[in-house]
Amino acid sequence: MVDISPLSNLTNLTNLYLYFTSVNDLSALAGMNRLITLNFIGANVYDISVLANLENLIHLHAQDNMIVDVSPLSNSQELQEIWLDNNHVYTIESLETLLFLRILGVSGNPVTDFSAVERHPYLEIFR
Repeated sequence: MVDISPLSNLTNLTNLYLYFTSVNDLSALAGMNRLITLNFIGANVYDISVLANLENLIHLHAQDNMIVDVSPLSNSQELQEIWLDNNHVYTIESLETLLFLRILGVSGNPVTDFSAVERHPYLEIFR
């Protein structure tokens, strides 16, 4: 497991890429309110509750993890791009409030009800 707690002091960080690292714990991101792009693909993450504080987040790439609950993302009203392919997400109902959402990737998840996002005005790519 990789400890990213030393990053917690980088509060002005706008882009963070954690590709294929066994991060597991994202709590070090709690004070990074300026993050615009966050990528943690294949990082063994299951709890994204800390992302509820990232109100400026626009791009999220979180494929190939163990995420079940995406409700913390509903606070990030600026989100335009969310990639959640190959996780354990059962519902995307909480993403209904993300009105600027352009891209949503949820393939490889057990989601069956897409009504929360199918009428989003800007949604271009949905898979």
